[in-house]
Amino acid sequence: MRFHKTTALAVLLAILFICGDICLAFNVSPIIIELNAEPGKSLNGSFTVFAGADPEKVYLGIQDWDKTIEGGYKRVKSGTMERSCAEWVALSSTVVEVSPQTAKTAVRFTVDVPRNATGSYWTYIIASPAEPNAGSGKNALPKSGMQVDVNVNIGIRLVINVKSGENTIGGEIQKISVARAAPGATDTFEAQVVFDNTGNTYMKTIGYFEIRNSASAVVFEKKLDEISILPERGRLVRIGINKDLPAGKYVALAMFDFGGDSIVAAESKFEVSANIPPPSAADNIK
Repeated sequence: MRFHKTTALAVLLAILFICGDICLAFNVSPIIIELNAEPGKSLNGSFTVFAGADPEKVYLGIQDWDKTIEGGYKRVKSGTMERSCAEWVALSSTVVEVSPQTAKTAVRFTVDVPRNATGSYWTYIIASPAEPNAGSGKNALPKSGMQVDVNVNIGIRLVINVKSGENTIGGEIQKISVARAAPGATDTFEAQVVFDNTGNTYMKTIGYFEIRNSASAVVFEKKLDEISILPERGRLVRIGINKDLPAGKYVALAMFDFGGDSIVAAESKFEVSANIPPPSAADNIK
């Protein structure tokens, strides 16, 4: 079922991530760069590398990362991801030297958007204190025996939102299930909801989840934290239910507001058995 809505929400997201065990001797700002672009046009941007207490060489390059359904990150070869913009980006420098005397260094970059681009694209600009194997083409980081996942310290997420007549915003709930939580868990039950971004733009969405009993009374409800979903990908949302549900039949309802013309909602029936073993999760969506 769908509820009409006209308010639009922002759909771009950028996230800082830190990898490895190396302590930062420098910093980078901003860690979020969101740019609107037009097909076939070029645009410029910049970020700043700040010095720490000691002089430092900082190696810069481009690295693609994808997001898993659980919300984690996985590294992929730059330029191979369908919505990567890694090959669009040219950095003004791939190595900068910062020291307490210079305090900071500005780094510029240019983005050349293809004529056939539409929707959202992303990549990361990587700042590292060592020379990892990463990047590709004009932005390749210098090679050494070290690996990116050990040496990378700061990732700047670069999101390019290409404005065209073919941009789409859409979402769909693929699954709702409720089952008893695993032994030893804090919560009594756990609900799982899978929400897909069916459009071609980066999405931020907020949600709501509730459980009703056979008398249609709400026995559990929770506002879901904002999540981000890449275009044409899904996200699994886990919801802890710290409440005992007596044996009986229930309906779980999930709703998501993602900035489209409507709020997407779906429900799934499930039954709690009086026995200790967990009931089968119901995945039928209505």
